[in-house]
Amino acid sequence: MQVETILSLKHDPRFLEVKDWLILGDFNIRFGDRLESVMAHNQFVDLWGEHGSGSEGYTFLPSANSLASLNSRTGRPGRLDRWFLSSEYGSLKVH
Repeated sequence: MQVETILSLKHDPRFLEVKDWLILGDFNIRFGDRLESVMAHNQFVDLWGEHGSGSEGYTFLPSANSLASLNSRTGRPGRLDRWFLSSEYGSLKVH
């Protein structure tokens, strides 16, 4: 898993002074996959999960996007794009 390579930098002695980490990207992984447990184990929070508007936050929605529909095997929506934060100050305050 490529994200594990990125996470290893958090524990690298060259980066121990870094207190805030933001990892974002198109992970192409659905909810319930191993990503959530790996990120939580490394003290990262999913910013949408913590501050989302109450919706699922889908970024892959075959019912509303014809290209997604053509590329979907199951037709299931998903949130593939993620923002993860790890900070010694806690989470962000959203206004």
